[in-house]
Amino acid sequence: MGALITIVIAGIISFLLGPNNPDEMNPKLFAPFVERILDRRRRRKVAHSQPRIELADSAFH
Repeated sequence: MGALITIVIAGIISFLLGPNNPDEMNPKLFAPFVERILDRRRRRKVAHSQPRIELADSAFH
């Protein structure tokens, strides 16, 4: 019964506080496979946030 009460209260508190932002967490605190997933996610965000440089057609002639 105590485990059920703990799970219910933890669920309610988690819902009220909202999710954590994984980018703000220390990746060294996670298991190695989760750390790799977070690292890939961060790399994709950085790649998408950098502006693309497009060259004019005259630069290739």
